[in-house]
Amino acid sequence: MEVLSPPRIAACAQRVWTSPGETWDGLHSSSTLHPDGLQIGQLLIGAIGWIQRAQAMAGDGGMSKGFDLVRQRWAPSYPETTGYTIPTLLNAAIWLNRPELQEKAISLADYLMKSATPEGGVAHWASSGAGPIVFDTGQVMFGWLAAFEASGDEHYLQAAMRAGDWLISVQDASGSWKRYQHLGVEKVIDTRVAWALLELEQRIHRDAPRRTQHQDGTSPQGQHLGSFQSPLAVEPAHNL
Repeated sequence: MEVLSPPRIAACAQRVWTSPGETWDGLHSSSTLHPDGLQIGQLLIGAIGWIQRAQAMAGDGGMSKGFDLVRQRWAPSYPETTGYTIPTLLNAAIWLNRPELQEKAISLADYLMKSATPEGGVAHWASSGAGPIVFDTGQVMFGWLAAFEASGDEHYLQAAMRAGDWLISVQDASGSWKRYQHLGVEKVIDTRVAWALLELEQRIHRDAPRRTQHQDGTSPQGQHLGSFQSPLAVEPAHNL
């Protein structure tokens, strides 16, 4: 694989930044951004290669948080980034016609299943043994929902539902999350947690007709499918 030099990357990034319309067309047609520029496919293949290396260097099946340029070492597996890498790999598997990327994405979802806390969420660091964190849990939900969409395996949906139930149980009356925060600070980026909850609600209601249920409303796995409530059920007292 060709290693892209910083000047070539910078030149391509400049074209992306200054020509959004041209960039959009290039993404969907696989045409070049510019007659003498790099193809989107080259950049995508390079990015996927880095993701694969990050997983390999983590050593436990998860996705490393990144490479520390100062200490010259890879960080341990990080549930948050592992979670939202899953949809990226699934999309790349389709665009690049590389089914092995879907297998890798599913393996990441399985890793996160093993990393879940008893509450159903995920901790800031998978190996820390600490309690779950709101934002990290929301980002892992994106991964489980994508894995469910790709595989049809309801274990991933059930994991997302357990995480969603926990998030709702610790949500503040205002609609935000004050507890279970990294550094103990209420954050605007938790809107991405609300987004994950809405995605979960859509999956549940969309797939309910095809899912076999008992008369008491439980699924074969024993999870009550009607227990999850939308985060919109709580009217916020203030903006996040």
